[in-house]
Amino acid sequence: MINVRQMLNSVNLELLTAQAHNVLGDFVFGASFEGGEVILHLRDNATGDEIATATNVILSHDSTQRTLAQQEAADRIAQLEQLRAENTTPLNLADYATAAVEIRRLAEKIAWLELELTARR
Repeated sequence: MINVRQMLNSVNLELLTAQAHNVLGDFVFGASFEGGEVILHLRDNATGDEIATATNVILSHDSTQRTLAQQEAADRIAQLEQLRAENTTPLNLADYATAAVEIRRLAEKIAWLELELTARR
């Protein structure tokens, strides 16, 4: 295995690995970050050009960028936080006192779930 090493202050390993795979394909085993050093792990048969390309991938890496999966996860978290902020009032079971039995049971379960979720945060 050939290890291409460069010093960086921060790294998004998931993104860097994806970028390296996009450019170098199967020559890339993966990436690691240790003591401020980024290491791209390449196959033994990587040529000088592939090693130079791996170095350029590391040097052009922007750790503030996200993969699509990371962005989708961040968007879900932001959406949940927004919904939590918009829905701070707990369900008032008294509002369902005259509702059908099935609706009252659902309201009770929702109220219970609210308490469970609040306790877990």
